[in-house]
Amino acid sequence: MTSAPPPELEPLVRCAHHFDGWEESWGVSVEELNGEAVEAARQFLSKGSAAEAGD
Repeated sequence: MTSAPPPELEPLVRCAHHFDGWEESWGVSVEELNGEAVEAARQFLSKGSAAEAGD
């Protein structure tokens, strides 16, 4: 049985699934998916930095 990722990682996991199953017929470019992944990573890192600053 696979456990669910922590909620803060869900956007990154979703991007990974999109990359893994991407097909040209989706009408979404790999570049767009890449941009979404980069933005999800930025948001994750900024949340982590904010949490560390509050410690």
